[in-house]
Amino acid sequence: MIALTGPANLSAAVWLRDLEDLHTFITWDLAPLSITSIDTVLVGRAVKRPGHAPAGQ
Repeated sequence: MIALTGPANLSAAVWLRDLEDLHTFITWDLAPLSITSIDTVLVGRAVKRPGHAPAGQ
């Protein structure tokens, strides 16, 4: 997670198996936090991501 300025004040990156997991994450994990608005971006393939070393390293 990172802190931002402007219309959004928090950003989080999550890696989920499928859209059903995304739906579960939004409705069961985020909704109880009283989050009223979100923007989602679907990424088909991540080349680098935090905390994940590429194979062989």
